Amino acid sequence: MQNTETELKPSISGPESQTKDDQTAAKTKTPTHPLVASIEQMIIIVGFYILSIGPMYWQWIAAKDVDGFHFIEVLYRPLWVLAGEIPALADWLNWYVRLWIF
Repeated sequence: MQNTETELKPSISGPESQTKDDQTAAKTKTPTHPLVASIEQMIIIVGFYILSIGPMYWQWIAAKDVDGFHFIEVLYRPLWVLAGEIPALADWLNWYVRLWIF
């Protein structure tokens, strides 16, 4: 049999223990509800999707007007349709894409 000794730490009582417990509780993160986490992830993905049209603008134009990759045209078609329906989104997208056009 192996002889294992455990070192016992004396318990602190009084106001110091209360402060340490509060600091430990503040460091632990409460788990996020799976539905909330999924919604946050979808918002991030949609945000990246919308922001990706800037650097991909010339590829999208080539796919739409020339013989480019059909996949890129299909990928950004929902964004193009939404911009046609929502003028504020169209204005913002035009401004954003102009940042990427050299």
